[in-house]
Amino acid sequence: HGNPANSTGLVQGALRLFAIPRFVTYAMTLSFTSAVFFSFLGGAPHIMVDVLERTPMEYGLWFMAVSSGYMLGNFLSGRFTQRVGIDRMMLYGCAITVLGGMLCLGSAISGFLAPATLFVPMAFAALGNGLTIPNGTAGAISVDPRLTGAAAGWSGFTQMAFGAAASQLVGSLQNDWPFAVFWFMAGASMLALASHVMAMRRP
Repeated sequence: HGNPANSTGLVQGALRLFAIPRFVTYAMTLSFTSAVFFSFLGGAPHIMVDVLERTPMEYGLWFMAVSSGYMLGNFLSGRFTQRVGIDRMMLYGCAITVLGGMLCLGSAISGFLAPATLFVPMAFAALGNGLTIPNGTAGAISVDPRLTGAAAGWSGFTQMAFGAAASQLVGSLQNDWPFAVFWFMAGASMLALASHVMAMRRP
């Protein structure tokens, strides 16, 4: 039998969490950061295969740069967060993601679109994600020690929801608007940075 108290606790936990501005700003930073990555996943295959007329095999090989960027970000997070602090690591991560998103957009609208100008900037954005996401998750679950489980669940849920929405939107828009992916990545990276700057300003 399902325990009604569990579902009540889940809703109460959400209400208490989303009443904490610091949790909301961490969750928003994580969500917009995820949206950058999922926008890329939704749009990059179309750009690579249909626009640049490369093979799926080439897409897979170039994607290794993105995976490497994310792994490097995670490694740096593990190595330096204790010394630098969660919020500053997230700030660096968000700034690097903005740089990657803007470079991707710039290469697209200036006509210099190629596999390298698509995947190298995205590797920077993935590096930024690797700095932001572990630290943002740690920040979100530390806002109230009594709500750690709920904070982990709800921050994860908002990340997945934003990511899925971004991927779906890019996928549905790209036939009429091939560069949708780049605008979404640039916009989401800017919103992630803005959310985090707001979080840092809160006491």
